[in-house]
Amino acid sequence: MKTYTTQKEFFDAFEALTLTEKMGLEVYASRCAEGTQYSDSMDIIHEAVVRVLDGRRHWPRDVSLVVFLANCVKSIASASRSRYEAGHYSMDVLQVEENGDRPLSHEPCESTEEVALRRERQRLSEAAFDFVRNLLADDFDGIRVLNGMVAEISPKDMRVAFNLDAKDFAAARQRVMNRLKIWADRHPGY
Repeated sequence: MKTYTTQKEFFDAFEALTLTEKMGLEVYASRCAEGTQYSDSMDIIHEAVVRVLDGRRHWPRDVSLVVFLANCVKSIASASRSRYEAGHYSMDVLQVEENGDRPLSHEPCESTEEVALRRERQRLSEAAFDFVRNLLADDFDGIRVLNGMVAEISPKDMRVAFNLDAKDFAAARQRVMNRLKIWADRHPGY
């Protein structure tokens, strides 16, 4: 299998990629970068390019550059997630190790699946919050109670902070809960 060996050949081929191909690669890389130490799609693409240029990856002549880079990105992301999951290390620690610096510490943290579930729960919570907030648009006390609930403030502390008596607080909280029930009825299973 013949490979491209010069940096000039690689850069010429990279520059010849269409905007659509480059954007497609960036979108693919952003999906792959999830749950890795790479903060965005360009970081992981850059890592793939560096590995080609330093000889750790070899681009076969019979494979398109976009496909080759996409496979490199996928492999790099997979290796990063595997290291993360094997030791349950934080991404910050792996980032330090990847750069060759001395690691700060190895603190246990969430697995990739736990991170994905937490993000999904957060996305759903934000959707419910936005829905209820829109329904309570003119209900000043209801919005304050909703914000207090999101901030995990106790009912007693909310009553004091918002200067509401027990009856007004209970009514505002009931309005919030009714709107949350509407959202839950419209999104069964969540």
